Amino acid sequence: MNKRYFALITILIAMIAILVGLYESDLLSPKTDFDNKFMSGTIHGDVVLNKNSHRHNDWWETYVDKANNISYTFFILENGTLLMEIFKYSGFQTVESKTYNNVKWHIYFLKTQRSSTTFNNENSTIFETPIFYYNYICASKQNGTYYFIFIFSPKVLGNESLNSDLFSNYVEPLLKTIKIKNIDNAPTFQELFKSTTI
Repeated sequence: MNKRYFALITILIAMIAILVGLYESDLLSPKTDFDNKFMSGTIHGDVVLNKNSHRHNDWWETYVDKANNISYTFFILENGTLLMEIFKYSGFQTVESKTYNNVKWHIYFLKTQRSSTTFNNENSTIFETPIFYYNYICASKQNGTYYFIFIFSPKVLGNESLNSDLFSNYVEPLLKTIKIKNIDNAPTFQELFKSTTI
């Protein structure tokens, strides 16, 4: 009888170890494949296409992971130098340039703050609570066309490194799966942002 219990406990411990190993290896985590006109890949998380974001000729897509409160925006530009300058003067810090899946990405980070305002009717008091947003922008220039991925979250922490939770668990796994499509007729900065509602 003791041998039977010992064998059952051993099997149970082995099963738990296998499940933990699968979880840590990311095999059980939800993933969502996407494939648009200019790139394809896999987002780590259960995401849905944000239908409130307008897409200009399929050159702009936004997906939202509601469980982890992460937003992913993908877009391209004919010439992204102006946007790169805007990033620079907005305070985005260069993290690193790194190649994933044969695509060289320039990775930038910015921590931003917004306020959430609540009103207490009992004593007519207004409370402002700061909300921090962790923003990564990944940019790649391929044959004169600029490809951008903008990922932000107020929940999953990020910083100016490749070691943050947001980068390690969401940004980097995405970059490892991205496949770039060659595009001849990408929109200009004016065309894209004139007709796009974020």
